[in-house]
Amino acid sequence: MSSRPSPIATGSVGDDRGTALGPRPRSGTSVALVDSHELVRAGTLAILTNAPLVRVVGEAATASEAVALCRSARPDVVFLDFALPDRAGADAITDIRAVSPRSAVVVLTLDDATETVLSAVRAGARGFILKRAPTVRLIEAIDRILGGQTYVDPEVASRVIEAVAIGANDSVMRTPPALTPRELDVLREVADGRSNKEIAFHLRLAGGTVKIHVERILRKLAAANRAEAVSRAFALGLLEPEAGTGDALATKQR
Repeated sequence: MSSRPSPIATGSVGDDRGTALGPRPRSGTSVALVDSHELVRAGTLAILTNAPLVRVVGEAATASEAVALCRSARPDVVFLDFALPDRAGADAITDIRAVSPRSAVVVLTLDDATETVLSAVRAGARGFILKRAPTVRLIEAIDRILGGQTYVDPEVASRVIEAVAIGANDSVMRTPPALTPRELDVLREVADGRSNKEIAFHLRLAGGTVKIHVERILRKLAAANRAEAVSRAFALGLLEPEAGTGDALATKQR
């Protein structure tokens, strides 16, 4: 998240993704719980049930269930297991945000690797909490996020900040990321300067599907925008010059 925003704010520093929408009221905060383990969901539910002004609107055990739940309930906050059985954690975040953009996703995980945190935040997570953390951090995260901030578990925050400072978030770009054939198709269209609507027409895809593909491409290339994604794709050899020069894209963005 140079003109390119940092992919992560410090533990509780304001994040423009939240302020762009404006802080939401603390009263009656709706929460969805997504975890493949029923015991974890039950424990989280017990904690939140005792929290004032918080109501749990639903539970899900898979990413597919989570997307359906968020599409219908539009919760303020989604506590999401990053290791779901049917979808990569980052992809689950992207898909949830596609159907419920105002839902703030908070990742709950046992994985404290720096790259895991960065991956979650690049995908759009607003918070990151380790499952071994004190229970009070769940409520802290809700308060901070609804106040327009990000929340990163203090146990990993310093390492993540250091990684961003030394550019570790870009080190993954030394090796081309794995894009699906359809994502490559969409990337070529982006390189040719086409809008999402034009891409949808040209590839015979739904507009929402194109939007999801573009978001995944940006995340996988750690790019802040379409122009940066195209530039990195050429540098990594994912696109050949004849696929598009990017001139049309640059012109449209100006």
